Amino acid sequence: MNINKKKPVQRLTGIQWHIFKIQWRIVLTISGVFCFGLLITATFIQNIPSLYERYNQISSLTLFSNSFFYGVFFATSYVFLVCLLCSLIYSIPLARNIKKQLEKLIDAATIFTRGKLTTRVEQDVDHEFSLLAEQFNAMANHYEKQVVSLQKLLSENSRLIEQAEQAASLEERRKLARDLHDAVSQQLFAISMTMAAMPRLLEKNPEQAKVVFTDIEKMVNNAQQELRALIMHLRPVTLDGKSFYEGLQSLFTELAIKNKHLKIELENNSETTLPSRMEDQLFRVIQEAISNMLRHSKATSFIMKSFEKDGRLFIILEDNGIGFYVDEMEKKGSYGLTSMKERLIELGGNLTVLSYPNKGTKLELRIPIQGVSEQLEGERNE
Repeated sequence: MNINKKKPVQRLTGIQWHIFKIQWRIVLTISGVFCFGLLITATFIQNIPSLYERYNQISSLTLFSNSFFYGVFFATSYVFLVCLLCSLIYSIPLARNIKKQLEKLIDAATIFTRGKLTTRVEQDVDHEFSLLAEQFNAMANHYEKQVVSLQKLLSENSRLIEQAEQAASLEERRKLARDLHDAVSQQLFAISMTMAAMPRLLEKNPEQAKVVFTDIEKMVNNAQQELRALIMHLRPVTLDGKSFYEGLQSLFTELAIKNKHLKIELENNSETTLPSRMEDQLFRVIQEAISNMLRHSKATSFIMKSFEKDGRLFIILEDNGIGFYVDEMEKKGSYGLTSMKERLIELGGNLTVLSYPNKGTKLELRIPIQGVSEQLEGERNE
C-alpha cells in the first residue's frame, strides 16, 4: 500500500450540504431581523420626545446620521459573524454525524442485498438512528433464519424437488427441440442446399467454389458448436455421487477435450463441503452458463473462480466473447438467465451479470453458506 497517498478531500455533500444551507438561511435571517430591529428602535426613539431626550443624555451618536448607520452596519456584521461561527461549530459535526449514521445504514443494506446475510449495523447512541439500526438488524436476523430454513427445506424435500425437476426437464427438452429445429436444422439445410449446387459451380467458376467451400466449413463448425452445447444441455446434470468440485473438474476436462479452440481455467479456493441439493443446483447453474457461452459467445477463453468470503461462496464465470446488452436480454426474457437466477434464489443467493458488446461476459454467483454444517448433519442422519 502506498503510504504517501493523499487522503481524499472531505466535501460537503448530501445531508451535510442541506443542513449547511439551512444554517446559512438562519444566520441571514437573524442578521436581517437584528438590523431591522435596530432601525425600528431608532425610529421609535426619535418619534417619542421623552425617549429621544433620554437617548441624547446617554449617547452622543445622532440617530440616522452617517455614524449611526456605520454603527448599525458594524453591529449587524458582528452579529452575523458570531451566528455564522456558532452555526458552523455545531452544524458541521451534527451533519457529519447524521451522514455517518446514514452511510452505515446504506452500506449495510447494500452489502446485505449482495448476499452477506451476517451484516449488522452497530448502534452507537440512543436516538432514532439506533431504533432504525435495531429494526434493520431484526429484519436481517429474520431473513437470515428464513434463508437457512429454505436451504434446509430444499434438502429435506429432495423427492418432491426431483419430481418437479423432471417436469421442468420435459419443458427444457421441448425448448432444446425448438433450438435444434431453429438453429442446427436450418444450418444443416443451408449446407445441404449449398452442397447440391457445388457440382455446377465447380464447372463454371472453380475460384468461387473455393470461397463457397470455406463458407460451408464455417457453417459446419457453427452447427457442430451448437450441437455440442445442446448435447451438454441434454446430458444428465446430476453429479453421480461425485463431490461438487470433482464434478466441476470432470466437466471442465470434458469441455477442454471437445473444444480445442477454447482456453479454459478452473481455480478453486473453496474448502467448504456443501449439501447435496445445493451442489446439484449450483452444478446446473454452471452447466447452463457454460452451455450459453458455447452457443452464443464465440469466446476463446473461459475462466471459473470460486472462493469464500464473509460466510458466502463466490463463483465467478468469465469469457472474452462478443458480449451483449444485459438490459435488452432481460427484456427479451432470456430463458437461460431466468433459470439460473431462479435456482440461485432457491438457495438464498443471487446472480450479477456484467456484459457489453465486444467486451465479454462476467457472471458472479453469491450463495450464503453459514448454515450448511447443520444441513450436512441432517443429511448424515437421514
